[in-house]
Amino acid sequence: MYRLLVFDWDGTLGDTRVGAHNALNRMLRKNGRSEVSLAKFDTISHNGGKYMVASAAEIPLSSEETAVLFSQYIDEYLADPGCDLYDGVYETLCELKESGFALALLSNKMENVCKAQLKLTGCDKLFSYVLCDDGTVALKPEPDGLLKVISECHVIPEEVLLVGDSNSDMLSGARARVSTCFVNYGFSILDEALCHPTYRISAFPDLLRIAKN
Repeated sequence: MYRLLVFDWDGTLGDTRVGAHNALNRMLRKNGRSEVSLAKFDTISHNGGKYMVASAAEIPLSSEETAVLFSQYIDEYLADPGCDLYDGVYETLCELKESGFALALLSNKMENVCKAQLKLTGCDKLFSYVLCDDGTVALKPEPDGLLKVISECHVIPEEVLLVGDSNSDMLSGARARVSTCFVNYGFSILDEALCHPTYRISAFPDLLRIAKN
């Protein structure tokens, strides 16, 4: 039986795609660079903000320019961090919490933007532990962040279900040896050859039947 449910943010709980894409393109335009399409954004947005910015600007990840552009991107995003929750997310999270499940959030998103969006959507009070990109832990698909969440929440991997919308989420879960649930409504398409989630759902409330089974 699962005791801890760990959620990705972007594309899983929060419908943040348009806002993040717009913030990225505003930054690119201000620096005289070409905008990226929504399709390209979808392919570069799951491995952390710095990777996304470097990929969009077509510059090395470790360059000083990437650091400068990333800082500008954060400023653009914080100026307008608005997002929506997917249908049924808030109500389902509340029901899971009231049913005794521990809820945690694990995101590759920058910590300040992610926490601002959690507060805006009213989700900030629902999680017992939140770990975003604060520069201290390797991002998904590495298992480091998930293993830290598991440790901090005092459970074992067999008691954990990771819910996400990306290959990075599914790979991180597999490497940490936890059960995984892929949400079909998110930003990315599952790589069937690479990832083998334990469950799949097409609407967030469908998670209730899995968690309570």
